[in-house]
Amino acid sequence: MSTTALDRVSLYLFPLQIYVLSALPFVLGGRGGTRVVTIAILSYLALQLFLFLNYGVNKDPYIPYRTVFSAPRTD
Repeated sequence: MSTTALDRVSLYLFPLQIYVLSALPFVLGGRGGTRVVTIAILSYLALQLFLFLNYGVNKDPYIPYRTVFSAPRTD
């Protein structure tokens, strides 16, 4: 499998990963453990983003990422 295909799959799984991981504190937390699980998940996601933005070979097209929401207005 090529690296481009793996990159695309990982980009498509980012939102799904955030959705699934957001329910994890309620499943694993119990009493008082919710905060620890939440901090661990946020640390994991921050590390993943840091590694992508600093060591990713193809990070330049994503910064700044032009979308409909960030495009300048032409009024």
